[in-house]
Amino acid sequence: MRLYVLWNREIRGEINRAFYQRIRYFAMRDSVVLLVNKHAVIDPFLAQHLTVVRCPITIVVPERKKHSLLRLLRPPLNLLNFLLFSVWVLWKLGVSSRQVDDDAIVYTFQTSEIGIGHLLQRLGYRLVVDVVDSPAHVIEMTAHRPLLQAVIRWTRHRILRVSSALRCADLVIVVAWAPDQGLAQEVIDQYGVSPHKLLAVPNGVDLVVTNPAQMQRHRSEEAVIFYNGLISDLKGFDTLVSALERLVEDIPAIHLVVAGRPAREYEAKFQELLRSIPLGRHITYLGWIAHPLCLQQVLDSDVCVFPAPAYITNYRYSLPIKVFEYLALGRPTVVSDLPGLRTVIQHRVNGLLVPPEDPQALADAIKLVLTDHTLRNTLEANARESIMAYHWDAINARVRARVLTLCQPNHKLP
Repeated sequence: MRLYVLWNREIRGEINRAFYQRIRYFAMRDSVVLLVNKHAVIDPFLAQHLTVVRCPITIVVPERKKHSLLRLLRPPLNLLNFLLFSVWVLWKLGVSSRQVDDDAIVYTFQTSEIGIGHLLQRLGYRLVVDVVDSPAHVIEMTAHRPLLQAVIRWTRHRILRVSSALRCADLVIVVAWAPDQGLAQEVIDQYGVSPHKLLAVPNGVDLVVTNPAQMQRHRSEEAVIFYNGLISDLKGFDTLVSALERLVEDIPAIHLVVAGRPAREYEAKFQELLRSIPLGRHITYLGWIAHPLCLQQVLDSDVCVFPAPAYITNYRYSLPIKVFEYLALGRPTVVSDLPGLRTVIQHRVNGLLVPPEDPQALADAIKLVLTDHTLRNTLEANARESIMAYHWDAINARVRARVLTLCQPNHKLP
């Protein structure tokens, strides 16, 4: 099998990300060609096990700067780079290739490259689309910017042809706990994907990297709550802050450690929060930190949280990798009571479920973990054992087995 992976961006050593684990698994077993832009940084381990082919023409996009006019150039330059990348890929795999082999497969994630994959499929390639988030997620996350949302809708419909690509793909892989629920059901109902072309697999975790026995935990004199991810009300951060306000009244020696970056529209509000008195004194902001440091911070924390709101469709049935990491490292975990998370978290067994967007319920759950030693010991004892079946290798073995069926000479589209 020869896999052509379209990925017009960087692949750093974020080894617990779904796209990294998928590409790594295939690269260790099959012939994988990674098509990227000229300046993309590729993880050295991956670069040793696959063939990297770079687009020869890529325009350098200015770094994001808060008060710089160069920021205005980013969108048009990103679009131009995408168009250059698209033309180059179509020429490289389409025009310059004399014949498409039966085992040639174009593999794309649910990104802008999906449209390129759709065109290559018409030239004889098999097309596999890996959907790790709801296709509507990016639209929901730009609800506060109507003009940008309208542009994204038009681009996805008219240029990328997302619906057509998903409907016509030979195989659609979705992150879901069952083939008839969650994201799997969404792509069937809203995008017309045939159930016969669909493979539902959960997210996973690297149990070697997240092994607490190979790490040393550093305890703090204060109770430490850990939040990791985009800092925004769309991620439930406002709910967490409101819960913290309640907690400091009962537990003065409590601290919230935050890793990640604030959303652009949330940045001013977040900086004001950090400067506020007294609440700001109970918050430590780490910014974006490398994955090994993030895992260490998880291990050092007393409770990890994922306070996702219910009004974002993707969160209702998502299986966040960070939650798997919290559990793998044996940490007490408090998450929103949403359908997807219920498949991983058993209330009072390996974590606590709380009503989403309810600061008091979140505060009560965190306080319970910190004060009920018997419950905390139970959660810690059960956490890692509860996700042993979600090892990436086991999950990706299922993915590869299904992809291999596309190479069979008698394969026909359902």
